[in-house]
Amino acid sequence: MNFSAGTPHTALFPQKLVHYNSTHVTGTTGGNTDDMIESLKLTAAGRINPAVMVTHISGLDSAADTTLNLPKIPGGKKLIYTHLSMPLTALTDLRTKGEAEGDNRLIVLMDSSKLGLKCSFHICSLDVVDILVSDGNLPEDFLEECEKHNVEIL
Repeated sequence: MNFSAGTPHTALFPQKLVHYNSTHVTGTTGGNTDDMIESLKLTAAGRINPAVMVTHISGLDSAADTTLNLPKIPGGKKLIYTHLSMPLTALTDLRTKGEAEGDNRLIVLMDSSKLGLKCSFHICSLDVVDILVSDGNLPEDFLEECEKHNVEIL
């Protein structure tokens, strides 16, 4: 997936087309259309798994330090949550970090509108979740899956 932060206000681009005509603008660095097509084909064929590309998460307060130190930080993509305050943490260290702090439960916060959406990363499966905190609009089939995996719903 490619994202564009937009164009400068001085750009010679009819920006109203994006909003009013639903025109899609793609910005990229280091890749071209052929690279994107190849990665989509490899993903569709099951030869690569984009879910393993995100290796760390953090809050917005860690974004600057993470960006400045990217060459020194191992792993893949670093996902920054703009609404959280937390240090950069490897996904593989999340459970260990909780256990070191005396809590071995895995608590997941989830907005029900995200159910059924496809994304480029995978956080975890229900079989490792202990508690799920949601907005309460969860479909019955999902609630049944949670019950099968002994996930407490709050």
